[in-house]
Amino acid sequence: MTYARSDFQSRLENRQKQQATHRESEIRTVAQAAVPMELLTGQEHWDFFLSLLQSEVDALDRVLTAMREAHALDPSFAHEDLAAWKAQMMQLAVQKETLEHVASIPREIIEKGEKAKIALRTITDS
Repeated sequence: MTYARSDFQSRLENRQKQQATHRESEIRTVAQAAVPMELLTGQEHWDFFLSLLQSEVDALDRVLTAMREAHALDPSFAHEDLAAWKAQMMQLAVQKETLEHVASIPREIIEKGEKAKIALRTITDS
């Protein structure tokens, strides 16, 4: 059986697209970051969620650092550009802060849930 060059090329392109899609999903799975120990819960699903959040926090941190470095290299912004730069820096900083706060919530839920269980046991045992 023989193939025309165009058939071979189209099959090759389809295969490459499928492989790229598969690699993209693998990369997303790997795009997790190390979570600070004080935030880990010991529960796989929460810790996975936290690693995804930490990945986003790290990405925002890199963007903020790059923006600061760019400003340090060329601090002569026009007034309008400086105001826009400051607004964008503030927005990114608030996003980072929010994600860091969200990362502390799972641990708090688990700890307060344990306290609530203990309190309920003492109430029901009385």
